[in-house]
Parts: sequence; C-alpha cells; structure tokens
Amino acid sequence: MLNEKYTIAEIIAIKLSRNKSAIYRCISNNVGKRGYSANVAYKLIKSRRLNSSKTRRILPNSILEKYIFEKVKEYWSPEQVANMWKTEAKETLCHETIYQYIYI
Repeated sequence: MLNEKYTIAEIIAIKLSRNKSAIYRCISNNVGKRGYSANVAYKLIKSRRLNSSKTRRILPNSILEKYIFEKVKEYWSPEQVANMWKTEAKETLCHETIYQYIYI
C-alpha cells in the first residue's frame, strides 16, 4: 500500500508532482508554535512576501492586478494577457511574472 512505504510529505509530493525535499522545506519553514497548520503556513508565507525587499511587479489592488484577473476570468492565458498588456499599456510584462503572481 502507498501509505506503508512513504511518509505523509512524500505522498503529498507525489500527488502534487513536486520534489519531496520541497515539501519538507515548506513544512519546516512554516511550523507554528503548535506544529504545522496550513492556515498558519499560509499567513507566514504571505507576511514574508509582504516584508521582502524584492520589488513586486504586480501590486495588490493595482490596475495591473485587476486587468490580469479580469482576463484570466475570461480564460485568457498568461501569455495572452502579457501580450495584450504590452499592446494596450505600452509596458512590458512577462507571462512568467503572471504565473508566479497567481500560483505563488
């Protein structure tokens, strides 16, 4: 049976198609006082992101963010959104930036 052979983190890694070390790292970096909690981990990750020194291309509640989510709701791909943003706003935007903003 799958559960007998693997740890929980390894099962999660298999189901998410991720490396098991990435899952272990995520768990160890986001343990709260009472152990691991997905809600606590999410809050820790969000607070780290807000406090990071890296400049964000897509800011919360910005025109660009609203534009991206409007187009994604219309089933546009990040590539299509980036190309149209470049055409309409005369500003470059990499589709990878959109992927990272949406999925991270």
